[in-house]
Amino acid sequence: MGAGIRAAISRRQQREIDLIHEAGRKHARKELDERIDEAVKKARKAISRGDHRAAQRYADQANADIFVRDMEGAGDVDLLGRP
Repeated sequence: MGAGIRAAISRRQQREIDLIHEAGRKHARKELDERIDEAVKKARKAISRGDHRAAQRYADQANADIFVRDMEGAGDVDLLGRP
């Protein structure tokens, strides 16, 4: 009986942990998408004022964030870029 209760508590705790991780992934993905959008906006503004060096810097930042997002979607890394 004791082991069954521990297993049930363990399963419930694991579900809660999984839900917390999923919420964290969604939040991190949303923040990453916002960072990408912001970098693209900054790159466009830099291009419009003729600052191509800054535009390239912002585009590189957006590309790096897109790469991390896509790799996380494939399951190769987490949203912090770790394998």
